[in-house]
Amino acid sequence: VKMDVEGAEGTIFAAGGGELQWLNGVRFLYFEAHEGMAPGSEARTLAALLSHNMTVLAAPDERVSDHIYFACGRRSVADALCTATCMQWRASSRALQGMCAAVTDAATAGAAYSSVW
Repeated sequence: VKMDVEGAEGTIFAAGGGELQWLNGVRFLYFEAHEGMAPGSEARTLAALLSHNMTVLAAPDERVSDHIYFACGRRSVADALCTATCMQWRASSRALQGMCAAVTDAATAGAAYSSVW
């Protein structure tokens, strides 16, 4: 799944209960966090993904100011395969550089994002 919804990600992932059960069927998810457009949306999105037992990786791209993340459903993708797939995806794009770094805390991920570089 590729999600680039210009700030609406926080609204999509603010839903609770069974409304996010579709995440259980997701193997790979790429999304851009638009914190500047919708303050708090990055943390809400990350919290939702982490609470659905997804592996979440920060995948910085120097071409854009938005924070980019790559996530994998742990029901179908092991952590090591998630990281390898993220790195392979980055290597396939000449413009993308850097590492795919694990996100474990939604509250501090945005602030720590730049440290991946």
